[in-house]
Amino acid sequence: MKNEDSLELFEFNWPTWNRCLEAFIDMVFWFVGTFIAGVATLQVLYPNWTPPERGKPALILGTIVGLIMPWKRWLLRYHTIVVDSEWIELRRAIGSNLLHFDDVIGLIAQPSLNWRRMGQFADESEPLVTWQSLFVLTEFERYRLPFDRVMCPAIYDALRSVCPSAWGLPYPGELEAPEREKKARNRTDRTMTLERLRKFYQKQVIRNAALGVLLLLTGAIGFIATIAAVSLGKLETARGRDVVGLLLVTAAGALILKSTPRDMRVLSKIRQELG
Repeated sequence: MKNEDSLELFEFNWPTWNRCLEAFIDMVFWFVGTFIAGVATLQVLYPNWTPPERGKPALILGTIVGLIMPWKRWLLRYHTIVVDSEWIELRRAIGSNLLHFDDVIGLIAQPSLNWRRMGQFADESEPLVTWQSLFVLTEFERYRLPFDRVMCPAIYDALRSVCPSAWGLPYPGELEAPEREKKARNRTDRTMTLERLRKFYQKQVIRNAALGVLLLLTGAIGFIATIAAVSLGKLETARGRDVVGLLLVTAAGALILKSTPRDMRVLSKIRQELG
């Protein structure tokens, strides 16, 4: 149990304004995605329906999903991290979790596609793939901290400084041994920790590779199909924004797949540590 008199070392907050903006982006993303998927599905199932007949149920479904998903993420996402002399407190709208320093065995970066880079008003200076969250691993649980690419490295360094048993993997970067590795440790505990780390990271590698392949194929096929349609006269002209968007999706997929050699190298390092 946390001691109320514990000295607070540091605190990280995800500003409310940023959380509101993120919720709005989520709402638009889920609404548009669900609407398009609904129209496409109804077109396959009921080809004789007119566009308005397909659009109405898709619009209703998109509105429902677009309103529910942001609230779900708002309630479940951690927005504040407080670290005192013994404990890490992770706060979210529906409560908080307390982790003792010694319980943390892994701090794993999660890079992802920067969807803001795809928008009409995107900041051209932002990279396509960024460090968008940090996973905190214990023996049986995992906690996802969805902070931005500026705060994630600072949070990672701060938690690494107080968690002596935590293996670290920043982005970009290589596997970093915990401070406690410099001292004698129980071999069984070390093996269990590394095995937990290996299983979690292996799933993340598979997920990232699948996302990279999907984006690469989607962007490339969409671009080729658009150019072919214009060449064959089936499409009068291709909008520049659409073409650029498809090229950005293709590039994002390629960038995600570019990290695959690093991921395999990290997995190999973990297996070597397992011996």
